[in-house]
Amino acid sequence: MLSDELKKIGLNKNEIKVYLSALELGEATTTRLSQKSKVKRTTVYLVTDSLKGKGLISSVKRAGRTLFFSEDPRKIVGQLEDKKEAILRVMPELLSLTNLIDKKPVIRYFEGKEGIKEVFKETLLYPSSELLGWFPDQVY
Repeated sequence: MLSDELKKIGLNKNEIKVYLSALELGEATTTRLSQKSKVKRTTVYLVTDSLKGKGLISSVKRAGRTLFFSEDPRKIVGQLEDKKEAILRVMPELLSLTNLIDKKPVIRYFEGKEGIKEVFKETLLYPSSELLGWFPDQVY
């Protein structure tokens, strides 16, 4: 579902509603965004500020009114690639800091389907290490 995927990139429920409404409407006032998204107008002000900070929408003043419009959705991919590159640049330093920790956790607990997915993803990070696990008889 579209909203589930947008949550994965860091948008909350109201941000998703307002962003999708802005995509559909083109230029719109906060009142129109509120009507379309079913988010309270006062909340739309906060949400549009957040979305502007994330580079997903922009605004323009016309005839004394502020109109909001969505940026090209392909911009999201570029932003995520920029974030990935930034993390990769600092990764060696981050990894060197983890070596400074004297006592690291030995046992970790995961729950539910997402927990199981996370366990299997983490096994790929340590291909030459021993991994011990305990799973219930119930399959999710």
